Amino acid sequence: METAVEFYGISFSTREVAEILGVSEDVVRRRYGVRTENCVVCGRRLKRKTHETLRDFAKRKTCNRACGNRSSVLTNAARVAAKIPARNCSICGEALQRGEGERPHLFVQRKTCGGGSECWRKSIGKKNTTTKIVSGRRCLVCGAVLERGKSSRLPGYESPFAFARRETCGGRKCAGVLAGSRHPRATKIVEGRRCAACDSILVQHQKESGRDFMRRKTCSATCGNKLKTTKIPTDRRCLACDSLLEMRAGEVPANFVRRKVCDQTCAAELKKRRVSFYGVILPVGEVATILGVSTTTVRYRREKGVNW
Repeated sequence: METAVEFYGISFSTREVAEILGVSEDVVRRRYGVRTENCVVCGRRLKRKTHETLRDFAKRKTCNRACGNRSSVLTNAARVAAKIPARNCSICGEALQRGEGERPHLFVQRKTCGGGSECWRKSIGKKNTTTKIVSGRRCLVCGAVLERGKSSRLPGYESPFAFARRETCGGRKCAGVLAGSRHPRATKIVEGRRCAACDSILVQHQKESGRDFMRRKTCSATCGNKLKTTKIPTDRRCLACDSLLEMRAGEVPANFVRRKVCDQTCAAELKKRRVSFYGVILPVGEVATILGVSTTTVRYRREKGVNW
C-alpha cells in the first residue's frame, strides 16, 4: 500500500516522488516522515504529529499517551514475570500463574493456586499450631461447657488460640455480664464533698448522673460564677441614663461585662438618640452608615465632643 506525500504543494505517492528525485522509497519515507508500522497496542497506523521532529516520530511506537502508558505497563509486567522463577502449587502441583493486577512480591509469597480456591482452603487446614485445646472448660457466667464454634471468616472451626482465650460460651449476654463485672461503668460517688465557693455540702440532683456530680465543684450557678476568672469592673455606667450598672441575679460575668445599658428601656432610648452631623440632626445609625463605621464609634466621638 503506497502512502501519499505532499511534494511542492501537490499530493504524490512515495513511488512517484522517489522517481522524481531519483532516490529509493525508503529515503522518501524517512525524509517526509512516512511510516508503515502500526501502534504496538491498538494497531492503528502511526501518523506524524504537528511540530514533531522526524527523529522523534521514527522512535515512537505508539499513537498517543494512553497507548504509551499501556505499553510501559505491559513491558514492565513482562520484565517482572521474566525475573520470577517458575513454581508449582504446594497442594495440587500445578504451575502457579500470576493473577491480573497481582503485585510481584505477593505472587512470590503465594504458595497455592490463589485466595478462595480449594488448594488455599486445604493449606489453611494443614497449618500446625502449638496451642493445646483443653476440653471440659466451662463458661464463667452460666457454667456451660465451652465448645469450639464455627469461624465466620475462614472455613472450619474456631482457631485454637481464639478458643483458648475465650472465657464465656460465646453469647452476648454472658460476654456483657463478664465485661461489666471487670470494667464497671458506675462512677463511685464520694459523700461529704463541699462547694468550692460557699463551703456547703454538695447534693446530687434528681436527674444528674454520677459522673456529672463528681465533676461538679459548686452547688449552683451563682457559686460557679464566683469562681470564674472574668474581671468585673465596679464603675461602669449606662450609656443612656448614666446610672451605675449592677450585676443581675444569675447573670454570667462575661455577659455583664458586655452589657452597656440598664434595661430594655435604656436600650431602646439609646437607639433613638440623634447626633448633630454637620449642622443636621440625624440618628446614630444613619451617621454610622454615612461614615462607614459602627454606631459605637459614633457614640464615642459624640461623648468626646468630636466636631464633624
